[in-house]
Amino acid sequence: MTSPESLNVVVGLSGGVDSSVAAMRLQEQGHAVRGVFMKNWEGDDTEDYCAAEADLADARAVSA
Repeated sequence: MTSPESLNVVVGLSGGVDSSVAAMRLQEQGHAVRGVFMKNWEGDDTEDYCAAEADLADARAVSA
């Protein structure tokens, strides 16, 4: 649902709650929301903590 006041908005999705809720709230207000995810870690991102692969999976799930 869009209105004349609606905006095209790009939201950086981290896979966490804050960015997901921000995107949802904007969409509920009638804005066209597009989520983006950007990997900013080192090439050997093999640690279980904050692994980019897991964050990307979470961001994709929220965007579906």
